[in-house]
Amino acid sequence: MLSSERRALAGMTLAVASVCAAFGDLPPRSAYCDGFGVLRWSDDRSEVAVFGVNYYTPFHVEYVETGRRGSDHKEVIRRDVANFRRLGLTALRVHCFDREISDKDGHLLDNRHLDLLDCLIAECASNGMWTVLTPIAGWGRTRGDAANGFGCGISQRQLSSDPALLPPQQRYLEEFARHVNRYTGRRYADDPAVLAFELVNEPDYPDGFGDTQIADYANALLDGIRRSGTRKPVFFNTMVNRARGIGALPYLNVDGVTDGCYCTGLRARRALDVEGSQLSTVRKIRSRQPRPAPLRENRLRVRRRRRFRGLHVPGDGKDVPP
Repeated sequence: MLSSERRALAGMTLAVASVCAAFGDLPPRSAYCDGFGVLRWSDDRSEVAVFGVNYYTPFHVEYVETGRRGSDHKEVIRRDVANFRRLGLTALRVHCFDREISDKDGHLLDNRHLDLLDCLIAECASNGMWTVLTPIAGWGRTRGDAANGFGCGISQRQLSSDPALLPPQQRYLEEFARHVNRYTGRRYADDPAVLAFELVNEPDYPDGFGDTQIADYANALLDGIRRSGTRKPVFFNTMVNRARGIGALPYLNVDGVTDGCYCTGLRARRALDVEGSQLSTVRKIRSRQPRPAPLRENRLRVRRRRRFRGLHVPGDGKDVPP
């Protein structure tokens, strides 16, 4: 029999091993959508359940402000991912600003922004986190932005409705998914750290744009990214003009749709009231089967910020400041 000291040492070894397993490299697994619309892991058929935030330090205003403050972008990414892991997050949704990593014809540009995206994906992988990549952002310029991609000077309504703008978008999506991450040696199309693709962020449409036209646009983008050979789940966003986006659902060939809720109001400068948020709409939907108990209302509480010292992240090698 083991002595008490050996049992204690064995227990400590198992504890360390469990921590390393929880925070180590991602396992080589992929996801798929089953016939009932459930996202599942391919290896054991269990349901995929991840939790995370939106993050885009490699691009747009986050990139500009990080540089303006004199911070090293890669070090900021490393610290942020370590802190996300410490908070228990398991995924990041990443805005990839197309105009900063593409030319007017939709060819992918290998530049500083793409290097930082590679770094972010690799950092997530080494910290046991997945990414959901949104290749087309469709946002306007920001201070210090000298990009000249296919989306520059083009509105989201133009991107979705102008047939001449489809080939650059398709070409870009294909080359984006084919890109080989310089830190992992894997294509985005095959990288286990990339859980899924969301084709475009919050697409918008001109007045009179019908359901089938929306579906034609989404399916054309899907064709573009599928040309890379990727078999990852691909989603289409229905955030803007939600009613029309939902009407297009029967005609979509994508694996699923994504949505969002700016519950704190974003640019409205006020928190949304309970009856004005999408969550209240979800609560109003009645299932055909009785629910075991009513949902309890959660209210936002604003608490005073407390100053605290850096906490140690297992396996990181040093204290990571907040």
